Amino acid sequence: TFIDIFPAGTCDTCGTIVCGHCIDHDLPDQTGAICRDCLFKQTPLGRLAESTSGDLCDILSDPASDESVLAARILGDRGDDAACAALYQALSSERTEVRRESAAALGNIKTDDAVSGLTRALNDPAPAVRARAAASLAQLGVTDAVPILKKLVDDPSSQAAGHAIRALKKLLKDDDTGYFKSLVKEHPSDFIKCEALGVLADTDVDAALFAALNCLD
Repeated sequence: TFIDIFPAGTCDTCGTIVCGHCIDHDLPDQTGAICRDCLFKQTPLGRLAESTSGDLCDILSDPASDESVLAARILGDRGDDAACAALYQALSSERTEVRRESAAALGNIKTDDAVSGLTRALNDPAPAVRARAAASLAQLGVTDAVPILKKLVDDPSSQAAGHAIRALKKLLKDDDTGYFKSLVKEHPSDFIKCEALGVLADTDVDAALFAALNCLD
């Protein structure tokens, strides 16, 4: 009955039945239909997903490649330790988007080189890279990064500073709310005060309420 109401076609590539009105598929008519998986394989990301990690590392290492960002993303999704060296090297790329995506990818690879590279990336000239490095360090659970992340809270970029606050939320113990209380009370940035108050609201409601009452004036 469903197919009578929503006419289905058959994927020209793999033979999967494709609902004619499904937003996840292309070409709703009976002919020329293609399923989501086959459609994905036709995209640049889908084509690269079929590549070996070695080939992806070669693409990432090529400064002239237009597919470096996608290569870094796929390597990160795979979490392959063997790709760490290429991703570490890519943190020195001249292209901000490559450095950012490489920092994100290293968040799935817990090796000494990954942690070292991400720690160094906290000083990257691009706020987006600093922010992504902070998030990746928190994802890896690198508590040794807490001191430098506290310094990043004072970053002139709200993007980087905000990610530093969220990273510290993950790395500091749930009962360690004193740091965030001090930010709400003493930090000169209203943005940081609000971010810290949000952390308190998620971890210690009583502390958040007390801090919020002190902020009313």
